[in-house]
Amino acid sequence: MNDVIEKNSTNSNAEHSLDEIAGRMGINRGQLVGLINSGLLGVVGQTGVPGESEIESLLNYGTQWTDEVRTTAAVKLPEPEGWENAPLSTLHQTRISSSPLASPPNESWIAHFYLRQNHFFFPQPEALAPLGRCPVKLAEKVLFEVEGARVGVYPDKNGRLALITVVFPEIKGVEPLASARNFLSPILNHLTSITDHPLPIVQQLLIGIPSGDIYLTNGIAPGEVSLTLKDFQTHQPMSDAESLYRLALTCNDPTYAYLSYWRTIEAVDNDMSAWIERNRIIPVGFGPTKTPTHKVYGKWANMKFGDILNKMTARKRNGIAHGGQDGIVISGAHFQDVVEVQQLLPILRFIAKSKIQTFRHNLELGKAGNAKRRPSRTEGPVKPAPAAPPQQ
Repeated sequence: MNDVIEKNSTNSNAEHSLDEIAGRMGINRGQLVGLINSGLLGVVGQTGVPGESEIESLLNYGTQWTDEVRTTAAVKLPEPEGWENAPLSTLHQTRISSSPLASPPNESWIAHFYLRQNHFFFPQPEALAPLGRCPVKLAEKVLFEVEGARVGVYPDKNGRLALITVVFPEIKGVEPLASARNFLSPILNHLTSITDHPLPIVQQLLIGIPSGDIYLTNGIAPGEVSLTLKDFQTHQPMSDAESLYRLALTCNDPTYAYLSYWRTIEAVDNDMSAWIERNRIIPVGFGPTKTPTHKVYGKWANMKFGDILNKMTARKRNGIAHGGQDGIVISGAHFQDVVEVQQLLPILRFIAKSKIQTFRHNLELGKAGNAKRRPSRTEGPVKPAPAAPPQQ
């Protein structure tokens, strides 16, 4: 009986403490539970009440900066029918939840955009992140409102710019990440301009409230690759194409990744044509010349590479590189442009990789002496020598 009374007393104290914490933070009880479920108030013990240091960390830094291991389950959301085994660079979403039960519908969202990796919030393993401290100092958090959203700009514990958060209501029919990025872009672009530092976003996530579920959106990456001695054989004619392809993979901005894939394709076409002409090679087809039949490719599925490139050139490529036709400019300033470009990355990546493989195959044949060659213009059938004039 005493055990039951003691347990009920503990629960009552915890409930009272949660109400006090919610009031202190200016939120309601359900929102606080969502913050606890997400881990924004650290790892909460059996009492269900977050500690004082975790509360202070969230209020001052907008997050928890700790390397403590999380024990929540990550679940890749099911792909729509026909989207299984999607190609590289296709975006997919992962939900991380502290509860195996179905989550309640979210009424609002918290978007986190990190300028340094936070290992407590599941960074992408292959994400590109700068080393060392952010060169931009921020003594304390800055909070303001923009068109119904609450924006927070936070330092880390070393007084360096580390995190931008956006809190906004659920908008029916609008992708939450799109809403958050539209609030973020003008602010981040302005900060980059006045500080003259690149300020790349190295990690982003969405947190649903009151569920506390975390949503991560990442591109599909290749699995582990094993190298052998033959993989270290380079080919000088491919140096431009391989450099541009690497630039595309290491670029944080989808618009310039798109442009780099495009330039990779142009480099392969130009350099392979020059190599063929210079060495009188008869090229050998190798690999695909059309996109696969997959829903990711949409209207570009099962289409010849040349037809795709001809139809894509005007608006997207020129809009990024030159300002486009009729003054159309495509940049990261408008998230819808980013979404459209991001959807095309799997297509251009597939074309660029296929063309590189074809060029490499022909170079390897040429180096091994197995490539067929055209006769030069001065070559032809051997003519018999003219007969000597009769002697007088």
